[in-house]
Amino acid sequence: MKWKKTAEVKEDGQGAPWTQRSARFARGKEEAVLWYKDATITLVRLNVPFDFDDFIELEAFIVKHPREHDIDDAIGELKYLREIELFVIRHGYREDFIYIKATDIQFLTAFGKLFKASYAANEESVVIAALVLDGIFRYQKDKNSAVNFLTRLIDDMTHRRHAP
Repeated sequence: MKWKKTAEVKEDGQGAPWTQRSARFARGKEEAVLWYKDATITLVRLNVPFDFDDFIELEAFIVKHPREHDIDDAIGELKYLREIELFVIRHGYREDFIYIKATDIQFLTAFGKLFKASYAANEESVVIAALVLDGIFRYQKDKNSAVNFLTRLIDDMTHRRHAP
């Protein structure tokens, strides 16, 4: 298997309120996250909507389903968007993100505008991804607050892009 441990979050909330206790592993271009809360494993890919019970099950899946080319071949805005989405998955919010985008048009619209504005402003995708996670975290408490938060970020990105 030869997965190498690359990072560990030793307790929920370590470094940011949305972090969850986990260990991250890598092998080649593949990345997986082991969650301490339920001992499941998330393969950090865009189109894998479920977790695995162990590394043997994960390995069997990888053999049958090679990594998507669009992750590695993406450029420009698509690459930027994929980096944000993978960051969200890597931190354990795949289902939340999918659900919110599918059921709340205001959040989806704000996310789309934020992604576009931050890309145009040359902001680092990891920074925007962390802010999106903050938005998801806020959404769980108050969806209007989350949408307002994203909207303020859009305004900030727009002003940065047009600043002298």
